[in-house]
Amino acid sequence: MKLDFYTKTMLTVIAICLVVLTVRTVSIVAEVRASTTIFCSGDLKAKPQGATAASWGGYVVDIKCN
Repeated sequence: MKLDFYTKTMLTVIAICLVVLTVRTVSIVAEVRASTTIFCSGDLKAKPQGATAASWGGYVVDIKCN
């Protein structure tokens, strides 16, 4: 009698674990990804009058993306 109860309990625990593992791997919401890859490049050049690194006013930032 005890062996039957133990067997049923273990099989129930295994079944619950399998259900949990299955539910965790199924994705309800689809993944979102970008349709294209964008590459950007840029230059940071000092203006002739100069400036400190903390002052962005003395630099020209040129960024180009495809």
